[in-house]
Amino acid sequence: MSRDEALILEVIPTVEALKKYLREINAPGAGTLREQLEQGILKRFGTIKENKCFALATFLDPKYKFAVFDEEGRNEIKTDVLIIGDEINLESDEEVEDVIYKKPSPNLWKCLEDIKSASGSDNKGMNEDSALLTSVSQEIEAYVKIPY
Repeated sequence: MSRDEALILEVIPTVEALKKYLREINAPGAGTLREQLEQGILKRFGTIKENKCFALATFLDPKYKFAVFDEEGRNEIKTDVLIIGDEINLESDEEVEDVIYKKPSPNLWKCLEDIKSASGSDNKGMNEDSALLTSVSQEIEAYVKIPY
């Protein structure tokens, strides 16, 4: 990054690339400088992967996804995405109930149920929350498998 500004999604991968580069330096006399640089990086960026904003931004960039995270970091990101999805779903439900459909027409709901039944999407005993959780989990797994 040679710009004056950087995108939040570039921070973790750049720090990881710099750490890797420093580990690979084998030049004579570079040991002390390398150690000082590694300590400086650790001091400034040691907990950067724990920052949800940085971690999620990195994950959401198709170039990186989970590439710079260990198993624990991957699980935390999956959990964060599920929580955010759940919060968005709850907010959306409240908006719909409070603003748009205060008194829904029974005929409209019957039509929706008929469409749902005809499509065979009754989730076979799953409640809506577990269906959403499964759906979001499947979306995360599908996203991670898409090549860049």
